[in-house]
Amino acid sequence: MQEPPKNSGDHSDGPCPEHFDGKRFFSPGVQTDKGWRDLWRWRRTRKPAPWPERIDIRALPPPPSSVGVDDIVITHIGHATLLVQTAGCNIITDPVFSERLGPLPWTGPRRVRAPGVSLDALPRIDAVLLSHNHYDHLDRWTLRQVHQRWKPVVVTGLGNGRYLARAGMPRVVELDWWESFALAPELRVTYVPAQHWSHRWPLDRRKALWGGHVVRAPAGSVYFAGDTGYPADFKSIRQRLGPPDIALLPIGALSMIAVMEPPMIGVMEPV
Repeated sequence: MQEPPKNSGDHSDGPCPEHFDGKRFFSPGVQTDKGWRDLWRWRRTRKPAPWPERIDIRALPPPPSSVGVDDIVITHIGHATLLVQTAGCNIITDPVFSERLGPLPWTGPRRVRAPGVSLDALPRIDAVLLSHNHYDHLDRWTLRQVHQRWKPVVVTGLGNGRYLARAGMPRVVELDWWESFALAPELRVTYVPAQHWSHRWPLDRRKALWGGHVVRAPAGSVYFAGDTGYPADFKSIRQRLGPPDIALLPIGALSMIAVMEPPMIGVMEPV
């Protein structure tokens, strides 16, 4: 595993890409910020579906310790947490194993079903792909547990290093959209655009970049979208990196279909 470069986590005085105005990131051509009026309209018009207190599921069989260069094995653990195994490398996306997700341990929505694979049943984790900093994707308690066990490298967007430093994770690679990092000589991950936003505290809205990841391995390529709306970026990703062999797409606030025509499509549903 290649040792990551050191990142300060502060890009306020760095170059200004087309999606950074010098203070905050943005999705070109898309208005993502919502005000109190939008929140009130949503609360007044929404029709929440019944939500169970608990769903009991049977745990999945333990995943293999690793797989060879000719294989890709993907295990859906829950929400946006997936275990991607290929070329002897074990990669986990947006790991969340906490019971609740919020600014404090006793706040935020509660998990209604257990992870498909427990934290203790995971194999060695070599790398974490972190899409963005929302609480249901960047869970500091889980990241601390992962770091204490395996000390993996984390590949994420610009500005997220500061949150990971608070979780005690020093091996962080911060990438801009379309930048890549080699996890191994035959294994490369590229950070790609998404139509979304970032926010954890009242004053940090859009101060860290959000995106997805494309993992290119000898056995094929895997596209992990993170959270995204339905942008033209899907076409750009295909044009630049080729159609993925496996696409892992969110199904939540928006219903989405794959426009890249991959032979296999994975779905990530809510926790």
